[in-house]
Amino acid sequence: MRIKKILLAVDGSEEAQRAANYAADLAKIMDAQILVLHCYESVAAGVDQVYPLLMEEIANAAQKTVAPYLVQLEQAGLRKVSSRVAEGAAGALIAAVALEEGCDLIVIGSRGRTQLVGLLLGSVAQRVLHYATCPVLVIR
Repeated sequence: MRIKKILLAVDGSEEAQRAANYAADLAKIMDAQILVLHCYESVAAGVDQVYPLLMEEIANAAQKTVAPYLVQLEQAGLRKVSSRVAEGAAGALIAAVALEEGCDLIVIGSRGRTQLVGLLLGSVAQRVLHYATCPVLVIR
């Protein structure tokens, strides 16, 4: 099977940085595209109506999380790179975006910034494995 498009899920963690390195290496070997995705949680229900600027700040922070990965991939010589930020629960959303975008592979770090929550509720990577319809590469 040929990998044409890789979804790289990022959150600013060291594990996501390592996942980006793997995704870059795979993309070079396979001449694949990379879609860098960062998911962010929305604020409590109703708050986005009261504080629209807060939602804008959250979206801007998400874009800033993605930026270093785009620089890293460009410096690695990759030209077929795009990015997306999305609001929602990361596990299911990553899998849904991969399906929607026609990705052949999801690359994700084993533990991100929510390590304590991951220990209690299960990691985002575990949820992606549960929901994904394509292969998932989990990087330690």
